[in-house]
Amino acid sequence: MKTSYKELLDAVKSCSDKALKRAIRKAVEEKSRYVAERIARTESARACYQGLLKDTRDASDVVAYRWVESTWHPAEDICDEYATVDAYGLGPGIFPKDKAPELPAHPHCLCHYEKVYASELGISDWRQIVEDNLSEDLQPMYNRTYNR
Repeated sequence: MKTSYKELLDAVKSCSDKALKRAIRKAVEEKSRYVAERIARTESARACYQGLLKDTRDASDVVAYRWVESTWHPAEDICDEYATVDAYGLGPGIFPKDKAPELPAHPHCLCHYEKVYASELGISDWRQIVEDNLSEDLQPMYNRTYNR
């Protein structure tokens, strides 16, 4: 996209109508491609998340989700916090099913959840741990916005 914008600026400087029309068309096409790609990526992540919720809604052995950052994660954002916070005493990035942040967390988000089984936690009363560790400080984290 940067290249097409640079070509557009060059065309404006050259004062050539033909070059300007071609550069505008290319810039608009590139921007449209970028927007379509962003929507497709974000909505695919949302569909995967909705599938996970549907798949595990009635699964009593799945008690939590672990936030897993995408390997394609170029900038620090809310995902880094979700992956490292131990807000409920279950471990870093682990959220009880009913307390898990929604995916995607932002446009282009490719992070996902792993299922966490009660046997994995090795805790007999994980619900009490969640209640004991419920943090009042979480709400500001959930309300943060990041631009991408």
